[in-house]
Amino acid sequence: MAKRYPNPCRAKLHRNYTIPEAARALEVHKNTVSRWIKDHGLEAVTDRRPFLVRGDALRAFLTAKRAEHRVTCPPGHLYCLRCRAPREPAGGLVEYRPLSPTHGNLGASCAVCDTWMHRAIRLTDLPVFERLGEVLLPEA
Repeated sequence: MAKRYPNPCRAKLHRNYTIPEAARALEVHKNTVSRWIKDHGLEAVTDRRPFLVRGDALRAFLTAKRAEHRVTCPPGHLYCLRCRAPREPAGGLVEYRPLSPTHGNLGASCAVCDTWMHRAIRLTDLPVFERLGEVLLPEA
């Protein structure tokens, strides 16, 4: 039942939630919502029971929580799931697989852990990887 990353859009902006209602809407445990209030700074009306959480405050809290964990890859890097960090391709060798006339996927081996990495890319952004090394294109 519990969601690891609750969707902020499930919290309605113009609604007030009790802790169990917020937990049901986000599909998390009610203790999780209580912990967000006590330890993580989620704003709530706590002067009397039942504690209420405003929908707009809940959505803003979840959006900020997601943003702090987001990692962006700099140009010429792919995200390695095993290392959990952006990495350059091993040996500068990248494989491009077209999905449409304008978009495709890049694949490369991680220089640190030798795991295969992927990245969706526009065809117009391919020269960034060509400057770093060799890009293998599929044969027609």
